[in-house]
Amino acid sequence: MFKGDLASGLKLLGEGDSAVFKLNLDSMEKYSGQPKPKGLKSNIASFTIKIEKVLHKGKDPDSIFEAKKRLFLKLNTKR
Repeated sequence: MFKGDLASGLKLLGEGDSAVFKLNLDSMEKYSGQPKPKGLKSNIASFTIKIEKVLHKGKDPDSIFEAKKRLFLKLNTKR
């Protein structure tokens, strides 16, 4: 949505990578229109993200790709 947003950073990561994203909540509010959560003491939100698996869609139809995603989540979701 804006330069330096979370989606921009995610595109730079590959399988096995991890990163900590620190987002300025004022910028997030300005560019996304989503209000900042109330009652926070900090103006920075931190997210730690690890890319465990990259599923490539390739030329698969959406239905096949969705089935692959569901199977991955079913096999890898900790309960």
